[in-house]
Amino acid sequence: MTGVGALIALSLIVYVADPHATHLAPPLAATATVATAPRPASTTAATVAASSPKSAYRPRFPPKTLASFRAFAATGDASQVHQVSTSNEGLPSCPEPNIYVTINPALTGQTLEADLSAFFVQSGLINSHCQAFIYAYHSENDYQAHRNDGYTAGRLALTTGSGSQRNLEVDVGEVTSEVTNLQAQFSFNF
Repeated sequence: MTGVGALIALSLIVYVADPHATHLAPPLAATATVATAPRPASTTAATVAASSPKSAYRPRFPPKTLASFRAFAATGDASQVHQVSTSNEGLPSCPEPNIYVTINPALTGQTLEADLSAFFVQSGLINSHCQAFIYAYHSENDYQAHRNDGYTAGRLALTTGSGSQRNLEVDVGEVTSEVTNLQAQFSFNF
């Protein structure tokens, strides 16, 4: 029996076993109804989550690997970070972006670290093999006053070492020529 003959014989066996198997796709109207129909909320899952907060996954902090950093960044909210300006340094083959952002002054500590990390990951900078920096300010006025003089809310720095080793550092606090007030910091090599 040839390959084509075997395929025909197999198709015939499948059809005899279930003659409706060739109609796998639902009718178009049913597809539209299913796609637009809201799913009922699971009250059981909500009850379990509300009654056992320890069951929710919390990434290790501070992150010590790229995977744990990505998990930590997933807890942040990149929409809290607003890009004000950018500049590039480095070579055309390896640009080193500097991204200047503002954040709500109420954001501090680990929440700010998570939001900056989320912005960094969602911007695609985590995949860069070149250096990249994000400088965070509490307002556009802070940015105007300190854009060449540090940062007032935080910083995320991806730096390169020898070979393919990279270092990721996240700082929260103010570092300018007038003030050095780091409130939180973590870094790791990968």
